[in-house]
Amino acid sequence: MFVVHCRRCRRDYLVGARGVRRLHNLRPGVIVIESSCPQGHPVLEVTGSAGRETATDVLMEMLLEGLRGDAVSTAR
Repeated sequence: MFVVHCRRCRRDYLVGARGVRRLHNLRPGVIVIESSCPQGHPVLEVTGSAGRETATDVLMEMLLEGLRGDAVSTAR
């Protein structure tokens, strides 16, 4: 289990393995976990060696690749 942050709800939620929709290995050390909060809002969690400064770059890369998601946060 891990914590994701939903920007729409402005809350952190605990998500288990069944709550993960997809994993995206964008580049070495940068993994994006696609899930949703209990309210159904899509959440993208940037993990790995990515920090807050790379979250915007990761979002842009995902948009260019045509992946869905309207909320991105970095793992704490």
